[in-house]
Order: sequence, then C-alpha cells, then structure tokens
Amino acid sequence: MLDQSLVQKQKQSLTTQQIQQFLLLEIPAVELADRIQEELATNPALEVDSQPMEANALEQENSEIESPIEDSLEDSEELYTPSATSEDFSTADYASEDDIPEYKLRLIQEVEEQREEIPFAGDTNTLADYLREQFITLPLTAEERTVAEYIVGNLTDDGYFRLNFRDVEDDLLFNENITVSHTVIEQVLRKIQSLDPAGVAARDLQECLSLQLLRLKEQHREEKEQLHRLALATEIVEHHFDALANRRYKSIMQALSLSEEEFASVQHLIRSLTPRPANGFGSAVEAAAARITPDFTVHLRDDRLLIWLNDPPGIPSLRVSPEYKVLSERPSAQKIKEERPEERAAREFARQRVHEASWFIGAIARRRSTLLSVMQIIVEMQEPFFRLGDVALLRPMGLKDIAERAGYDISTVSRITSRKYVQSDYGIYSLKYFFSEGTEREEGDAVSTRQTKALIESFIEQEDKRKPLSDAQIESMLAEQGLSVARRTVAKYREQLNIPIARLRKEL
Repeated sequence: MLDQSLVQKQKQSLTTQQIQQFLLLEIPAVELADRIQEELATNPALEVDSQPMEANALEQENSEIESPIEDSLEDSEELYTPSATSEDFSTADYASEDDIPEYKLRLIQEVEEQREEIPFAGDTNTLADYLREQFITLPLTAEERTVAEYIVGNLTDDGYFRLNFRDVEDDLLFNENITVSHTVIEQVLRKIQSLDPAGVAARDLQECLSLQLLRLKEQHREEKEQLHRLALATEIVEHHFDALANRRYKSIMQALSLSEEEFASVQHLIRSLTPRPANGFGSAVEAAAARITPDFTVHLRDDRLLIWLNDPPGIPSLRVSPEYKVLSERPSAQKIKEERPEERAAREFARQRVHEASWFIGAIARRRSTLLSVMQIIVEMQEPFFRLGDVALLRPMGLKDIAERAGYDISTVSRITSRKYVQSDYGIYSLKYFFSEGTEREEGDAVSTRQTKALIESFIEQEDKRKPLSDAQIESMLAEQGLSVARRTVAKYREQLNIPIARLRKEL
C-alpha cells in the first residue's frame, strides 16, 4: 500500500533577471556593446538616447570619466589614496571648456594619453604570412598549393606540424573535395621545411633540430672544422637524442669516443639551435593578447592611484521609449471598460517591454558600480604592486577576501574578475593574476605564491649548472628567507614554472 505524505521545504531559485545580471557582470568590456545591441534589437521599448551632440560634445570627446550609458550613472573615475576618498567630477558641470579648472583639464589629458599607450594589435607579420610570401619560389601544382596552404594554416604557435597524414587526407577530402596521397603530403611538407625559418613545419623537436643542422651544413660547406662539428651534432641528434634529452652525456661521449672538451663544443652548437622556429613571429595567441581591451585602468599620478572603468567605443546612451511609456500607462476606469481586448493586450505588451527596458538600464548602472567597487578593493589590497610594479610586492589574496570587503558573494566576485583585464603603468594584467595563496613567514606576515615562485626561479637561475640545486636544497634556501615550504610544495611550484628536475638541468 502506498503512503502519501505532505512535506514542506524551502528552495531558493534565481529569477531570470538575477541570471541576466550575473551574465552582465561576467562579460568583459569588449562584449558589452554587443550585448546592448542585442537588447536594442529585441526590446522595442529600449532605444538609443539621441541627445543633441552640442550638449554632450565636450563630455564625449574629452573624457570617458562619465558613463555614456545613462546620464544618472556615477562617475567611472575613482581616485584612490590610502587616506583620501573619491572625488566626483563631470565636464557636464561646466558651460564650456574655458570654465573647467586647469588641473581638471590636465587630468583629462593625462587620462587620454594613458589610454593611447594601451597596446593593441598591429600589422605584425605572422609565420603563416611569411611562409605564403615564399610560396612563389616553390614549384607547386594547384593541388600541392592547396595542401601547402593546409599545412601552413595548421602549424602550431611554435612552428611545428603535429597532425598525422591520415587527418590531413580526411580534412582535404571533406573541406576541399580533393584526394591526396601520403606521398604528396610528404613531398609538400618537405618543400615547406626548405623555407625560412629553418626547422619550420617539423613534426617533433628531433626533426626540428635536424633540419636546422642541415641548413647550417649548406651554409658552412667550405669550413671543414665547422662541418665536422655539425656532423657530430647531427649524429647525436639523429641517433642519440634520448640520451641527449635525459642528460646522459657520458654515454654519448663513450659511444662517439669524444673528450669532454669536444662534447662541450658540440653541445654548445646544439644549444644554439632554436626549439621554437616560430619565435619572432606573431602567433594566434599573441595576436589575441595584443587585441585585449582592458576593462580598467590604474594610473599613479601625484602619489595617488587613479582608477577608472574603460568604456569601449560603440556603447550608446540608452533610454526608455517615450511612446512606449505613454502606451503602457494605465488608463482611467472608464477607458478600461471601453478598452478592446487587442488594446488591452497591446498595453500589457508595452508595460512589460518598458519594465524590461528600465531594468536593463539599471542593470548596466549596477554592473558599472559593482565592477568599480571590486576593482577599488583589489587596488587597495595590492597597492604596493600598482605603485612599483614589482611582483614580489603582490600580497596573498583570495576571492573570499574581496567578497568579505565588498559585501558580495564569492561567486559574484568570481564572475566580476573573470575575463577582465586592467591596464597599469607596468602592463596589462588579468584580474585573476592578483589572486594567489600565501606562505606564512616566521615573522608572522604572509608572502604570495607568486613571490615564492619568483624566489625559486631566481635560485635556479643563479645555480651552478654543473651541480644544480635539488628540491631539498631549495627548501633549505627558502627557509633561510623565513619561508616554511615543504619539499613537495617546492617540486609542485617548480613543475608549474616548467623547470625540470636537477638531473635534467645539469650541464658539463
């Protein structure tokens, strides 16, 4: 027999508007304009505020200190000093530029100059572009040129070709409707490998080094001594690569009957080769990084840190449509009785759209104030770094620290700092860069993980390469600095820095 029971419980759920507010907090500045255009396209009650240009010309041209979203928004500029509060200022408070105090004009000018210094992507030549320029020197058929374009377009940022030939065949058949054999792909790949830079389109490090040695042999064909060193280097790379990679130098010297001096000379030659043939060319990742538009700018001026929120171009001023406002107004009781069903439906539609438009404008304003308040706290907590730009001055800071100070939930702070960047006097940084755990000193203060990693990196850079430091030795050196870090933690930080173990760092 089935038993029936009644259970009462509370359940918290987010409204659609709360979810939209969270999404607005999460998107970076460059996506905000697209989000606004999307809302303009879907909500007829939301429209661009077409104010006369004369009224806003000075404010729009000379500064981005005040938000262009809504006239009632707070200033996006915040002046932060340890003992001073923010100072509000808008050029709209003055009738003309002549009425603006001179020190305010200097501030505006410096803000604009600082914004102009933000690096954006230029017309940097990529490796793919450089290789395509050399295609004209290669005797390629139309089919081979298609294969060459595919290979060049699929090189890694380091200049390697990592795809197997079966994938190349399938992709060319599906996308280009051509059938090519392994032999044709191999022939085209060899032709590309003959181009500059040497080592490009190699399938692994061993092939990359071999290609560079082959190019050097062609350049030094008249120099017998250099050719002998190149021959030895080629022998080591092609037949003793595993021993070389694992620093088993004695086994190589025994196999080739080399003295320490001879091996050191050949080793120096191999070390002069580049493991990344694409170095010096713009990669897709670097191009994306160069196109980063900082969401915030922090600038030190007169011993004060100036903070402002960057509004990308294309963000219009918004307002609720006056026509929809009128249409949404509730009529008199008499008119409601005489109202036809279609008129009532139209009024309800207008009322909903006006409510959504008003909410969206307010959400943009709330996004602005929330982002600024969180950035303000980050600058307060990392003030020494923003003043001097020294990574060693970064303090341990977690999402919880910001959330407690700002009065927000940790998930809200996480959304705010996600995919956001700040332009400082020392470069562009992701907001996530400033969050790290800490290691407590003997004195009681804490040091950020980044500072600990920087110390480990400096110890290894200064070590005797003949007797590299073990993790235990690094642990002892950190202890001398007052940092209590376990050996396994040292190993973890070393691996995160992509530094090999002591045995693999050893040199003759």
